[in-house]
Amino acid sequence: MDLDLFEPDNSAIGESSEEEVHLIVSFASLLSGRRLTDCQNAEDPSCSSGVATLAAWSRHYASEYNASATIIAPRFDYFHPFTQQHPLGWDVNRLVFQELLGWKLFLARLWFLESDNTGRNVEGMQSRDLPLLISNAIASPADPWSRYVEQIHFDEETSVALIHISEDVDSGDAAAGTLSTCKNLLDYIHRVNQQSGCIPNTSPYDSYVNQTSETTSDKRCWIPVILSDLTVYRETLLDDLLSHENPPALFVDYNAVDPTLKSGEPVQLTKGDSSMWALSYRSGSRLFPLIRLTKENDKPTLKDVVYEPQDLRDFPETAKDATYVSDIEQLRVWADAASSNDPVIGQSTEFVRAKTDDRLFVRCEAGECEHGNLFTDAMRWATNADFAFENGGAYNGPGWPAGDVRVSNLWETIPFANNVCEGYISGLNIWKLTNHSVSAATFSFANTPEGGNVLQVSGLRLTYNTLLDPAVGKLVDLKIWNSTQDAFVPIERLKIYKFATNSYNCCCNDPFNDILTTNLNVPGEVPGYDLPYLEQEAVADYLSNLNETYVAELEGRLFNDTTKFVNIDLSQSEDDCSEGFQYWSPS
Repeated sequence: MDLDLFEPDNSAIGESSEEEVHLIVSFASLLSGRRLTDCQNAEDPSCSSGVATLAAWSRHYASEYNASATIIAPRFDYFHPFTQQHPLGWDVNRLVFQELLGWKLFLARLWFLESDNTGRNVEGMQSRDLPLLISNAIASPADPWSRYVEQIHFDEETSVALIHISEDVDSGDAAAGTLSTCKNLLDYIHRVNQQSGCIPNTSPYDSYVNQTSETTSDKRCWIPVILSDLTVYRETLLDDLLSHENPPALFVDYNAVDPTLKSGEPVQLTKGDSSMWALSYRSGSRLFPLIRLTKENDKPTLKDVVYEPQDLRDFPETAKDATYVSDIEQLRVWADAASSNDPVIGQSTEFVRAKTDDRLFVRCEAGECEHGNLFTDAMRWATNADFAFENGGAYNGPGWPAGDVRVSNLWETIPFANNVCEGYISGLNIWKLTNHSVSAATFSFANTPEGGNVLQVSGLRLTYNTLLDPAVGKLVDLKIWNSTQDAFVPIERLKIYKFATNSYNCCCNDPFNDILTTNLNVPGEVPGYDLPYLEQEAVADYLSNLNETYVAELEGRLFNDTTKFVNIDLSQSEDDCSEGFQYWSPS
């Protein structure tokens, strides 16, 4: 993309030596509250977090600290039931960001540029007044997003030049070289600052052309700031940026992936004559991450950086201004429009809470859970698969009482827009999937890094022993449903079975994605492929066709048997095969 499509306005402003501006990277949801029925008015105690709260608090702090301007960079929200059920769908983000709050850009990960692959039409998000900021993505002229993506956002009010580097979901792969992208864009900002008269122009050509020109009395100094959405630590990135002839003024690691930075504490890094600020913190939907920037007069650098985070749930009454009240009223109107698109899809017994908001309790990572049984039953039914599975870390939400089940209940449980993925794998690879799951998982109600390895299943019975060595394997029995025998029977090593799961497991959730796609070597196996069918839609169809109440219960699909100490191992070495039989590597 040509950078000159986004030429900044260099008509400058006189700046005081102690001018303060604010930067906020928002992960707040569009609505205040988890449910569509929450936050009926500005005084409703169920109003919790949300972009209206964040915007009001930003105004409050701008007044308290006498900040001259605030730039808010909001993350695209596709998790909340509001964005799934509103008539505009995901495009409701633009309605809120641009029309209601007057924000100037939004952030998303690289997959957003390929959102057609999710079955979602986001054409309504394409706006020159609300561009998508992704700096390490190149949109060709043939790409419908080519006119609506910025590589640098020049914010006129704060004089901050924002760069945003992203990665594709959790794969760690950037669309363009991260370091080279940053360097090229930093050089471009430096060039703009030369042309505005902020810094001396050392270009021989420009020096010659400008030698008789009058020097402008007003100088716009653009301050380069890099926002990092990288999910994999790059050991030399900060040092490489600091060593560059035009380093950024500030580097913000809002995923807290850099272990060399103390979370929440800005630090000024120096190397020779170069310096830059660096800040690392963990973003979240309930975080108000205020970054206070003190500018230096007529310089593209920062004198000071202060990070003052708050919990959005602690929003003070004193910050509830008239604009906040008006914003909540308008959001209520739009939420009602989404609520009217929340049909009853079936009936069930009570579903208990799957996860607390603070993630201190994660039911579906401790073993079998009712939510996992429902969703995997539905995917197996929708695809006529032999078995279905889903990662336990996907399940969220407060559950719902016995009685009617609505679409919003499903989106509260799994707020991710994943499609159903199906394919065919051997019994050997089913063993690989399930053995890794039970051997790597921690089976704890507390949130742990490996907890999401627990697989919720349908059509399978997994027996494991948590006392066994994970290096050897904890799976002690594995059976699959046989409809002919009307019973669960042992897996056959080289038999081909049809599976169903979510698109995240097929594309990105290591090592399950490799087992389902690239590491297939038994004749008849077919890599997983996405259907144009969201898993929430599969569950809705399943419940609608049941013609009876779905009973939420635990059935022993995952069972810990600490009396069995012999693990099952379906892998083979070359020595295990008789002469004339083919050998498949167990890797």
